[in-house]
Order: sequence, then structure tokens, then C-alpha cells
Amino acid sequence: HDQSATTPIDVYARDAAGNQAVQALDHMPFAKQFAKSRIPIDDAFLQKVVPPIVQNTPGLGLSTAPDALLASFLTINGDLRRQNAETIASLAEKSAAQMLGTEAFKPLGNAAVEARFADARTYVYQGKDVDQQTHLGFDLAVTAHVPIAAAQRGVVVHAAYLGIYGNCVILDQDRKSTRLN
Repeated sequence: HDQSATTPIDVYARDAAGNQAVQALDHMPFAKQFAKSRIPIDDAFLQKVVPPIVQNTPGLGLSTAPDALLASFLTINGDLRRQNAETIASLAEKSAAQMLGTEAFKPLGNAAVEARFADARTYVYQGKDVDQQTHLGFDLAVTAHVPIAAAQRGVVVHAAYLGIYGNCVILDQDRKSTRLN
């Protein structure tokens, strides 16, 4: 999302014998305008969102005292967001090169788009800008208790609480049917 349109793109190929080839990919990039959002947060939002995250991530040492909720939110939205991204990246590093999925991804039925990829967000509290983050997901929402099917065949590599994501399931669609240690 934040890479220059002039960045070269190379394609790498390696065969079973270990021979490798690299070829520049001829491409014609164009600039993409990503959304910019101003997200107002208030005390009711902080009282709803911060305590469950603090309860589930005691290692952060955050407070749920009313006068500390904004500071706790900023730590969650910055530090915990980075920690969660590192966890996801470490899972991705363990991915095998074999694609499991061969079919088209199944869309989430009757879903509404809640947030788009690379949305530049500014969080506003009591009329003041208090934080900025780039949303690196594509969020879809459906009604509560709707069964969610995997979008593609894969292996569950994470099924637990994950900070800003709450209870989170991560599927690896490039992994052979093996378990992570």
C-alpha cells in the first residue's frame, strides 16, 4: 500500500533440483488512492473496547481506570497492534510454498464491508487528533452467530485470542497438512 509505483517487480522460480531463475516482470503500475477516515472515539467507546482487551492481555500492564482509558487505548492501538502484526508475520514465515487452495475464494454471504485495506485512519477524541494508524485488513460484517465457512481450503495455524482481533482464527492456505510446533 505504501510502496512506490516505480518499485521493480521480479519473478523467482526454483525447480526441485534447486536451479533458480529470476526475471523482471514487465508491468505498468498506477497510483491508488486509499481511503482516509476520521474516527471519533468517546468515553462510551473506550469503556466498551478497552476493558476486554486489557483483561485478555495482562502483560501490557494497562489500566481500565476511567482517567486511563484513552492512554490504554493508544497503547493497544499502537503497541499491541504492532505485536499482533509480528505474531501474524511469524506465522506467515512458517508457511510452506505449496498452495492448498485451487478453487475460487468463497465470499462471506450477506456481508457488509466495514473497513477497506490501507485506510489511513485518524482517531479523534474530544475534538483532537490522538492517533493515526493504517488499517491493513478488509473487514466484513454479518449478523451475530452466523456460521462462517473458510474461504478456501487450509490449515488452522492459530485459534485463540489475538489482541486487537479478539478471538481469532488464522488459516494458512499455502501449508501442507502439517501442524505447527
